[in-house]
Amino acid sequence: MRALALLLLASVAALASADRLIAAPSGRKVTQGTLKFDAVWEGDGEKCLQSYLAYGLTPSLELALGGEYVDQRNALPTLDLVWTITDPVVNYVPGLAIGVQDAFDNTFLGRRLYFAVSYDVGMTGRYNGDTPLQLTLGVGTGGHNGAFVGVSIPWTSQFRLLAEHDATRITAGAEIRPSEGLWLRMLARDRRAVWGLGWSVRL
Repeated sequence: MRALALLLLASVAALASADRLIAAPSGRKVTQGTLKFDAVWEGDGEKCLQSYLAYGLTPSLELALGGEYVDQRNALPTLDLVWTITDPVVNYVPGLAIGVQDAFDNTFLGRRLYFAVSYDVGMTGRYNGDTPLQLTLGVGTGGHNGAFVGVSIPWTSQFRLLAEHDATRITAGAEIRPSEGLWLRMLARDRRAVWGLGWSVRL
């Protein structure tokens, strides 16, 4: 019976496609065969748009191509790679990942190497019982030099609160999922408004 429960939980975890919470990496990757787009826009002060397109190449390897556009400067291409050691299984096994963000060393934070651990904690509420709480701890070099932490707290399967410290700044806010594979984010970072949009599809 326990083996069956573990198998079902592993299947649920394999459907998750969140390689990072907001900006800080996590101990998970985009599922093999899944394409994910994510973008974050800071519109206050110096305007900044960061976006990436990620694909799960194998059960353990993810590749992401993206860019960063900062006010009055050209967009700069980025390359991210993630290798997962284990995938998270709710309440049992943490997700472990090593990776590099911005391998081209083009963005403001530069090239970042990291190791991250993500825990999925099963919820028992009436409205969030099918969506785990996600907690990530990690360490990195470069722009994420030092420790980083992030948490996603589901109120329902369509609404959750997000918060992270990526070793340089705190970002927090809310995420709404109006339909499967689509999410909208309203965040605050250093007293500035940040907006996010994401989409994923299994190919």
